[in-house]
Amino acid sequence: MKNVSVFIVIAISFFAVFMVASSLWAVEPSKVAPARPVTPKESTTAKPTVQQSATVLPQINIVSPAEATSWYMGETHDIGWIAILPGTVKVAIELVLPGGKKQKLAEVPPSPNKYTWNITASSFASQDVQGALGVHKVYFDTNATLRLSAVHEGKTYASERDVKLLVPKIKITSPNEGAVWNVGKTYTVTWKKEGPLASTVNIFIGGGGIFIPSFTMQTGNTGSASLTLPASALFQNWPNKYLLKVETELATSQFGAGDSVVIDLKP
Repeated sequence: MKNVSVFIVIAISFFAVFMVASSLWAVEPSKVAPARPVTPKESTTAKPTVQQSATVLPQINIVSPAEATSWYMGETHDIGWIAILPGTVKVAIELVLPGGKKQKLAEVPPSPNKYTWNITASSFASQDVQGALGVHKVYFDTNATLRLSAVHEGKTYASERDVKLLVPKIKITSPNEGAVWNVGKTYTVTWKKEGPLASTVNIFIGGGGIFIPSFTMQTGNTGSASLTLPASALFQNWPNKYLLKVETELATSQFGAGDSVVIDLKP
């Protein structure tokens, strides 16, 4: 009897378990809460930046002189530039004259980025003129262009600057054209000067188709000089007027710079 009671208890327990399991399996799939998707978190680690290397092209640029600078014959000036060029490349320095004529000044390495130019008469237009001391050249102010260039891997890189090349000058300010002078008297000659001229001037009085001086005097290039006219300043039986000239040389080389006025000499 006792055994039968134990069997009944076990049977009832098994039946209860079976019913619970059956109810769980009977739940509709649509009523089962789906799994929540997991959104991956973005990494807070900074991404490396890709550096793109810039290509630096060869180049050359003039930095001095400034545009339209005026320089005098006989002066010395530096031509300066900035260049990105291999050290084996040469920089050609040229002066482009009116009409396109080119004068080569130098060919130098890119560094130290400058060239010292002694401006000579060869960079100026000129004309042969008969002077008191013979034939000499008269030079003219010149508008020119400085050109720097370099060739690298078959390509030419260049830079240009316009410059004005000036001729040193003397301009007589006294006496005036047509002044009357008498021999035996003392007169003052005055003049203005421009550029690097010599420290002395020559003063001439004379005439003729080919100028022949009847009076000469050398004095300091101070802009003023006094002179007393001797009787020998007059040519015998000379019916024409005379030329008064003030001439000098360039400070660094032979060069005739001067001016003249017509005067009338009387006994």
